[in-house]
Amino acid sequence: MRRDGVEMPSTCTWEGMRDFATRGEFTIEMSNNFKVDMMMDTVDVALPHLFARDWSIVVSAFGAPNFVTSDRPTSLRPRQALPAGMPLGFGMPNVDVLFPISKRAVLVGTAIPNDKLHVAGRGEVASINSAMADFADRFLFASEQAFVLRHPNGNVATGEDLFRNLVESKARQVSKAS
Repeated sequence: MRRDGVEMPSTCTWEGMRDFATRGEFTIEMSNNFKVDMMMDTVDVALPHLFARDWSIVVSAFGAPNFVTSDRPTSLRPRQALPAGMPLGFGMPNVDVLFPISKRAVLVGTAIPNDKLHVAGRGEVASINSAMADFADRFLFASEQAFVLRHPNGNVATGEDLFRNLVESKARQVSKAS
């Protein structure tokens, strides 16, 4: 901080600053203008990658479940397994960009040419919904309780299954704690 011209009291030590930060007894506030500036910087970086993608619309087949969305609707889905913890980005060639446009349609941007309109069955809807769920921050929105996701074991599971598993998992945690 001194290198940046910020003078600190001589009683302020590195350990004291670390302890202050670790306790988390502070708030950081940013003006809306700062947030908009950050967003505009991000847009400048992301737009060329988005324009370079081949865009298509994926629609849910007749009789297939609906798509979901979340509080972070733009999602990224790798086309192949990636090393654990590897971040995804708009410019990665093996990553699809997904954006729901209705409960029956999703806009998909890929790095490879594809059909401009594609009809998705139950399994593909589940895979796209799973990508949407992976990017959700706090909320997943579905038009029906029986929405589908791809279970980590590869099977298709419903939202009802997910809810039941969450309740059972919470019950096990509570019983272990008591």
